[in-house]
Amino acid sequence: MGIRVRATAGWQSPQQCPLSHRDPGIWSWLTDPESLTRKLRHRAGDQLSLLVFGESRTALTSEEIRFLGGRMEHWGLKREVGFFAGDELWVFSSTLVPSETLRQEPWLAELGDTPLGDRIFGEGRGQRIQLEIAEATPGWPFYEAARPHLGTSLPSSFWARRSLIQVSGHPLLVQDGFIGETGPWHQNRIQ
Repeated sequence: MGIRVRATAGWQSPQQCPLSHRDPGIWSWLTDPESLTRKLRHRAGDQLSLLVFGESRTALTSEEIRFLGGRMEHWGLKREVGFFAGDELWVFSSTLVPSETLRQEPWLAELGDTPLGDRIFGEGRGQRIQLEIAEATPGWPFYEAARPHLGTSLPSSFWARRSLIQVSGHPLLVQDGFIGETGPWHQNRIQ
């Protein structure tokens, strides 16, 4: 796939990936601190749609609590969505909003079919303050969360990023998996 990050290493900062292994096609998508929704909309135009796969209360893992800054309750709201270009799933996204953030920012539980990026970046409500990347493979929790939405032809892996986003000083975790075989990140790939 171009970028070579040890699959067993899990999430890593972009700086940990050697320059020689950075595929320019996907790299700019993985590391862009701005709105993914805006970038997808720019590429797909009217073909872009968002489908909410589900929202539910969930327990936070110790790894999620650590990434979110620790010292918080052990539950939050999980929202999983897909960004489609036409009929193809381009991006699978999972947002985890800790209970403390939800109490301060209750609108995060009322997004409906509005993309989170429109509210966070479009309205200037927050910013991405930490970013990590990984190659998601079968058996990995983020891959398995996406699996029900990947169709019958499962990819052997896909690139993903996770972001710590602050909304008025309150943290939330967003994970984005770049799934689609026709996604714009396949342009300018290193073969």
